[in-house]
Amino acid sequence: MRGRDSSPSTGRGGGARGTKHISVTVNGEAREAEGEPRLLLVHLLRDTFGLTGTRIGCDTSNCGACTVEREHARHLAEHAGVAYASCSVGCRTRFMKHPTPYLPAGV
Repeated sequence: MRGRDSSPSTGRGGGARGTKHISVTVNGEAREAEGEPRLLLVHLLRDTFGLTGTRIGCDTSNCGACTVEREHARHLAEHAGVAYASCSVGCRTRFMKHPTPYLPAGV
């Protein structure tokens, strides 16, 4: 998932201040949307794109239900010699700053 700032002058999706233009590839199909930077991937898929087969886990991204398959991940981070895959550069950055909430129990 990639994001870039939207501005009111672009006319994209209302261009509300604080929203991001989001480009993702889902099931091989390129899709675009506008959303707040804090929007979880599960809500983008379900609420924006209508892909309701995606299940909501903890609704905070801490449970791992939104885990990304490593072979398809473009955002990898290493912690204690283990590589972790993230769904976006933002998730990767948060993991690198504070990995503990995202680690499996007992790690």
